[in-house]
Amino acid sequence: MAAQFVLGIDIGTTALKAVALEREHGIVAQADRPHELLSPRPGWAEEDPERWWTTTIEAIRELLAVIPVDEVAAIGVSGMVPAMVLLDAAGLPLRASVQQNDARSAAEVKQLHANVDLGEFFTVTGGVPNQQNIDPRWRWLARHEPAVVERTAHLCGSYDFIVFRLTGRYSLEENWAVESGLYDIRQRRRHIP
Repeated sequence: MAAQFVLGIDIGTTALKAVALEREHGIVAQADRPHELLSPRPGWAEEDPERWWTTTIEAIRELLAVIPVDEVAAIGVSGMVPAMVLLDAAGLPLRASVQQNDARSAAEVKQLHANVDLGEFFTVTGGVPNQQNIDPRWRWLARHEPAVVERTAHLCGSYDFIVFRLTGRYSLEENWAVESGLYDIRQRRRHIP
């Protein structure tokens, strides 16, 4: 029986890394491609989701130069949590991603702290409002980029975006949802504070 390979793709903060794994031999091929962390203003952290896609395709092509495509059994994708990617109805990015280390939403975090019961918020979401949550960043975008928010049809993370591009199907990884501050960890569903 021919070997079956699994491809692993990780969208990191400054680079994409990809590996081809085989059960008996472990990593048999690897590739990495840089991408740029953008900071158009102090405290902001953004990236270009289209660059992630380009580097994914480049890395997969490099791996497939070493292993046969018909022996790829699966592809796994991981990445930064929780990067925030806004897509239009056609699945195209509406703007650069807002990264997990972006600090523009400090006022929105402060507002959430003042307006929600922090104990209940913790019980429901497993955390407290902070700049890594999606909710404060979404509120910032709604205040400063309302036209983008209005056109947003899908909200996802870095690896969910790549999974969508690979498969044509939208999904949302549960860890991203948990890190968003918009997810009820007990009932495993959306929660809007």
